[in-house]
Amino acid sequence: MNVETKEFENKVEFRTWKKMVKGETSTLFVRNCGRTMSVNHTASYFFCHRSGKERPSVDEENRKRAEKIQGSCKIGFRCTAFMTNKKDIDTGKITVQCCLWHIDHYAKIAHLPISDEMKCFIKDKIAQGVDAGTIIELVRDQADVLSLVCVVTHVVCHTVIMVSELC
Repeated sequence: MNVETKEFENKVEFRTWKKMVKGETSTLFVRNCGRTMSVNHTASYFFCHRSGKERPSVDEENRKRAEKIQGSCKIGFRCTAFMTNKKDIDTGKITVQCCLWHIDHYAKIAHLPISDEMKCFIKDKIAQGVDAGTIIELVRDQADVLSLVCVVTHVVCHTVIMVSELC
């Protein structure tokens, strides 16, 4: 396990780097607790989004719909990948300690949530009257241009139609 330390001048640089890591590794780091504050810095802790146990909202006997084919994104335990972000209150500089090595799970884009940028792109195309099949082809053709990694299906297009306050 390799723990690295990186320094950034501001939050924008950190977020740009974090987004690049997401694109290169097809993984997502989420904060599952609030920030902690000390006299000279605030700290945020990010973990692999696949860490933890699945928490079904309905027990098995009351389930009315089938489970997702790809299953839950949760792996049942804590993944080794993490980021600890410490922001200096005086200078605004951010120091990140991170381990980008994931244990016992593969990076699957089916387990990544679809970004708000992608949802807005789909919503705009739907507003222009483009059908779902064409939208899927456009997303696949422009994935590198948009630098967005996700799986877009007819279900995703339908969901974006149903939720209109995304953009």
